[in-house]
Amino acid sequence: MKAPSPQLLAALQQLSAGSDEPAHFELVARWRFACGDAEAGATWQFWSLSPPPTDQLRQALATVWSALGDFEQAEELLSDASSWQQLALLLKQTRYDAAEQLQHRLLADPSPVTISEILAIAADWQQ
Repeated sequence: MKAPSPQLLAALQQLSAGSDEPAHFELVARWRFACGDAEAGATWQFWSLSPPPTDQLRQALATVWSALGDFEQAEELLSDASSWQQLALLLKQTRYDAAEQLQHRLLADPSPVTISEILAIAADWQQ
């Protein structure tokens, strides 16, 4: 993954704080394209024209912060409700007890989960 620039980090902070400035989305889109992630780049590019719902943006930002190793920022963005993405984050942090408790809650009342989330969780459990 290409290292983020100070401008990109500032844009991510602004987006995390609730900004819907198109230039911030554009910076993230260019970075994702530069990292070779055309799908995410296209998504962020689209969002520069039409920002997503808040919960969708928070999930996307949590994914970016987690990939950058800023688990605190990612956790803060996901703190509103239990989710599979939150489980993957706990596993990346090697917080296995908390991950196991969350997994039990999620399995007791399952919410939709994507294939990519399942693969990420499985990969993190294997480590």
